[in-house]
Amino acid sequence: MKNSRSISGRADFAKGSPTNPMSRDKGEPKFSDCAAAARWPEVKTKAIAAMVNRLDDLKDVRELTAFCALSKSK
Repeated sequence: MKNSRSISGRADFAKGSPTNPMSRDKGEPKFSDCAAAARWPEVKTKAIAAMVNRLDDLKDVRELTAFCALSKSK
């Protein structure tokens, strides 16, 4: 810092790990940023996020994985 003071810290587990889970309100924007960097279409990114939000209601996870595969830019 400008006053020569130093601040340090340590996290034993990364944010998003099972021991230190990331909340949905933090995870969804992170996913959107990553999808934008990969140039996925925004409409597909939002649809995937919506599917993840109702993951417990999906009858077959292949519905989600197929949608993700279709979302890759060419």
